[in-house]
Amino acid sequence: MTISLEDSLNTQSGYYLFAVNRPPVLDSNPQQFSEQALDYICPNTSRNINRVLVWLQDVSPVKFGDFGAFGFSFGSDGSGNWLLRSNLNVKLGQDLTFFVLLGVTLFVDGEAGQLVLSINQTTTDFIGFKKEGISNLGISVKSNNNSQRAWIPVSGNNGACFVCSAELTPSDTFGATGLDQGFKYIAKNSNIYYPSFKTTALPQTLNCLSTVDPSDPVNTRLGSENLQQGYLRTGFGIAQPSTTTNPEIPEPDPLSGWKALLQMILNCLRKLNILPSSQAPELPTLSPIPEVETTPEKIALNSYFRTPGGNVISLVPLGTEENATSLSLMAGALALASDSDTSTTEPGQGTVYFTLAGQFGLEVEGIDAGTSQALLGGLFGSERLTFITYDATSNNNDRIFFLPSQAAYAPVFPFTTANLQSPDSGGVKSRLDSTYLTAWATLFAAQGNQVEYRAEPEGSPLYAAPSVTAPLNGDTLILNSVPPKMALAQGAQNTFPLVPYGGVSEAISGVDGTTLTQFASQIIGATRKTLISAQAQQVWQQRAAAQLQEDAQKTYSTTPQGLIAQIDSNSGAYFNVQLAQSTNRQEQLTPFAFVQPSQQVQDALQTNQLFLVAVNDEYFGTNQQNLDALNAPTFENVLYITEWEMAAQIGKGATTTSYRNVMIFKFCEGTIQDRVTNPNRWTNPQDFSLLAGVSASAESLAYTGLSQWLQDYITTAQQRAVGDSGEFYQNFMSIVTDPLWTGVLVLEAELSADTLPPQIQGLAAGIDFSNFVAHHFGFTVSRVSVDATTGIISMQDNSSLFGLIDYEDGAYAANLQAGVDPNTPIPVQTSDDFDFTVLQLQSLFENANLVDFKSRIQLTVDRLFGSEVVQTYNNGVLAPANGVVLVGSYVEQNSAANQNSDNSGGSYVFQQTRSTVFTLDSNVLSAIAFNRVQFNTLGSRTVDDATIVASRFLVWGAFDFVELQDSQEELLDLLSFGSPATTEPVNLGKGLAFSNLVINMSFPQVTPNAKSFDLDPNNLAYDLNSSSPRDKSLFKGFGLQLKSFINASAEQTPADYGFLPVTSSLKLQSLEESWFGVVYNVTLGGPGALVSAAGFSSSLLVAWSPSTDAQATDRAVFLGLSLPGAAPGAQLFSLQGVFKVAVGSIALLRQAVPNGNGDFYCLRLDDVGLKILGITKLPPDATIQFFLFGDPNNTGSLGWYAAYKSSDSDSIPESATTNQALTLEPVVPPPLPASDSVPEFALQSPQQEEVGLS
Repeated sequence: MTISLEDSLNTQSGYYLFAVNRPPVLDSNPQQFSEQALDYICPNTSRNINRVLVWLQDVSPVKFGDFGAFGFSFGSDGSGNWLLRSNLNVKLGQDLTFFVLLGVTLFVDGEAGQLVLSINQTTTDFIGFKKEGISNLGISVKSNNNSQRAWIPVSGNNGACFVCSAELTPSDTFGATGLDQGFKYIAKNSNIYYPSFKTTALPQTLNCLSTVDPSDPVNTRLGSENLQQGYLRTGFGIAQPSTTTNPEIPEPDPLSGWKALLQMILNCLRKLNILPSSQAPELPTLSPIPEVETTPEKIALNSYFRTPGGNVISLVPLGTEENATSLSLMAGALALASDSDTSTTEPGQGTVYFTLAGQFGLEVEGIDAGTSQALLGGLFGSERLTFITYDATSNNNDRIFFLPSQAAYAPVFPFTTANLQSPDSGGVKSRLDSTYLTAWATLFAAQGNQVEYRAEPEGSPLYAAPSVTAPLNGDTLILNSVPPKMALAQGAQNTFPLVPYGGVSEAISGVDGTTLTQFASQIIGATRKTLISAQAQQVWQQRAAAQLQEDAQKTYSTTPQGLIAQIDSNSGAYFNVQLAQSTNRQEQLTPFAFVQPSQQVQDALQTNQLFLVAVNDEYFGTNQQNLDALNAPTFENVLYITEWEMAAQIGKGATTTSYRNVMIFKFCEGTIQDRVTNPNRWTNPQDFSLLAGVSASAESLAYTGLSQWLQDYITTAQQRAVGDSGEFYQNFMSIVTDPLWTGVLVLEAELSADTLPPQIQGLAAGIDFSNFVAHHFGFTVSRVSVDATTGIISMQDNSSLFGLIDYEDGAYAANLQAGVDPNTPIPVQTSDDFDFTVLQLQSLFENANLVDFKSRIQLTVDRLFGSEVVQTYNNGVLAPANGVVLVGSYVEQNSAANQNSDNSGGSYVFQQTRSTVFTLDSNVLSAIAFNRVQFNTLGSRTVDDATIVASRFLVWGAFDFVELQDSQEELLDLLSFGSPATTEPVNLGKGLAFSNLVINMSFPQVTPNAKSFDLDPNNLAYDLNSSSPRDKSLFKGFGLQLKSFINASAEQTPADYGFLPVTSSLKLQSLEESWFGVVYNVTLGGPGALVSAAGFSSSLLVAWSPSTDAQATDRAVFLGLSLPGAAPGAQLFSLQGVFKVAVGSIALLRQAVPNGNGDFYCLRLDDVGLKILGITKLPPDATIQFFLFGDPNNTGSLGWYAAYKSSDSDSIPESATTNQALTLEPVVPPPLPASDSVPEFALQSPQQEEVGLS
């Protein structure tokens, strides 16, 4: 049985129950619902007032509200009329009420399908709106035929709503005591208000069609699907004037008045029969006035939306005309919204304001209809939405559409600083949620048109050459702005946050300018960009297809910073984004670029407020072309700065507790230092800022950890900027604290041996590559050139590259922090005689040049010449480790001609000029001083298909030999050079000065730490002027001359070098292992004409082996002599090839001068004989001894004599003979002149015959 609406009121006695949605309980338990409804209704009825009309407050679960706010009772007046018997005061908000008073008549309009409430107009409004505390809200229900009327359609767009025609006076409604109008966003501590319209510029009154749903006063219960279809439960549709039919007023006839007067006179004459009708003149008749339709001027509301040029955008309400009885779907309207918490506040209980709903045309001040314009998306001009201005004569226009009841609460704002003490503090959350609600918007395109979203990084807009060759401005080609474009997805489901900023001020918005700017860019703008990109799936599909087309038309565009993008002219796809450029080691310019960038990267690069923190390289592509995937994303990620190679290996080596290779893109307002404090301030962190493999449950902790790491990174740099290395960190701190800085920055960039320039490639051997990173590197601007003919844009020279490498060994860094001298070596565990450690390596790069370089490297020395190093003294101070620290510097050798080159031509110098003394565990060589050390990289060579890098240390220093004594503690200073015997270790280091001592170091290029060393003294040279011979040394006493140095293996003997052993009173042992020796020239004078004029000279070898330590009583020392003209190791030498002089044993003695002062050294050659043609020895029955002695006064002169002993002489022991010979009065050596010549003199003995040589 169907009951008509008329019968429901007039013949039935039931109740009316309205709800926004069908209560589920009607289907699950109708009996329960019926009982619950009757329990609510019956107390509000009586015998005579037994009818009610009620709205459910909620349907799930069913909830009935206060009867006076959600229903009214009515009854018959006895004459067939139904009258309201109770007042209805619908709470639209905390202080806003829609009311219908008792006494109003209720009847049915069957044709319209609605219940009508009507009352004759009186001085009191029986139907209307009121706001507590004010007398005039400026909203009145209009009268129709002297009656106030509202109606309740039972079906249609506004079914179960009160609908009425209303007049709104903006100056009152939106005045100081009225209601706000616009958009409100809520943060934790802020209510941010964005007014929609300039109230004083609005019409004096606005005709509206009002709709009120007591159960849905702020449009939150009808559901998103209904909202998107354009339904509105409570609001005011703004009506446009109706098209009317009016008489057309013809152009005025100047004679029309006279014609009419003449006609009147003629008519009178006819009536008086004065003028017969037949004689009445024919006058032209007046044409009837035609009727025409007229369209009054549309109402346009002056809004606070603006174009990029600052022009005012006015909104033209669409969809409602005067005298309309139903609000059409998507009609332009003012909707009620609440700025109260939806989770704790029932609809109608919170404070309310007017927001926008439905469709509006867009007019632009001073711009003709049908003109392409743009609407600013936010505070920044580089984000906009395009549209065609409204044309009132057309039914096909672009429109802006507002959708009420959308998310307006920013739970993450203001951003707290993420801290690991609160692991969830950095968790990435939705920037906006539905705790509070306001309206969002989108643009609808006219049929055949396309509205576009255009966004580019702040301060980095794109420009391209004109498509048609434009006239040059002098020699300058003016580029056109070509922002990237994205067709806006259509449909009411694709709305996004959009607010006007033209009327915002601190006083109006309720927040300061900084907060307003941050909220605009990091909440509203970021949400808008995310939604628009996600909605544009069709666009992304088109772009992906375009990337696969080899013949796609490419447009070159660039930014003020010099970034170059190759973009598909049709779809907007990016083919290539070149960020920077550098010169490699082959003098070739190499790009730093994204090739075929992924959707995620393209999307990020088209973000207005771009702040991207990347630790996940998934969407960047590999650094080499993926041959398995056609046009796969590729990241050309290597830069060169003065031959230093650095790569952005995003996320490599990073963990959730220790990050590396973090890349930051900053093209936005604010500072890096502020932006890193919370991941919610970053661009698309879910794509780029989360390491691969992090579980969903650990995401918040991972985000917080990355933010904390970045904060600590900057804090540490800030501390270093005021420390000893402050000059290296000043530029970095300027970058991270400058709100205007834009560019790309890579932090904690992992480096390798390839990073080092070839000049210092040898440093790789001493670097711990697990800690070898660039503190940062990046770039800001590049200079570009444009080919005016083709439009191709290319980079010139190097980009403005910068960076810092600050590498320090951990132990060394601790020393510096403790205030230890930076030239102090650190303990190093070695497995060889030597080791090499890079203690510090600091390189500062600015504007593609190396501007500061500081380094310290350590050569650890645990063994020298086979002897273990016991202690080390650096500049007279006992060192905690055995080593020498070299200081590195960079010498700029650039010229004006190559200032723009990435290879500066400078040189790296590593040296130490402070003396370092190594005391040795040896009873021969007490210490070796390194007075100067240089380090050089020699280059690389190929050995067995492996590349070997060779380096060397060049040492200038001194051997500090022990002063020797025999078993009787008699001095016999064979070693000659060094400190006195009683010298304290701290004062050692004097001795035989040398240069060109080489310590070779080499390593395979692929494994730099697998280094090997080789001590090479083969080219060692002496520096007598810097040497310190002891006063009573053999060197001084025997007039020796430094000749050469021998580095012998254990398999070699002194005889192999031509030396005969020389005995002495010292307690010596044979040389073992490898051994070393100092070779001296001994000039014996001239033997006359019997030999050549080359001089009668010999060589003396003083050699030692490291086989005896400092505690040993024996010494591994060898004293040897090579005879003049003799074959190596022979005991005879030739005179003119006929005579040969044979020698027996050789001994070195040191004795006191008889009857004189001092001592002298004497070299004795025993058993000397002469052989003729090798047949016989002369004299056959006697022996001869030669004695070579030095001047006791140490003048450097030598003297010699020979003693002949016949066979019939009494036998005299060797020592006695020697002593006797030397103690005879005539034997006392006279003072010798200080020259190399040997005086001729003869010594006689009663038992010896004179032998003389001249």
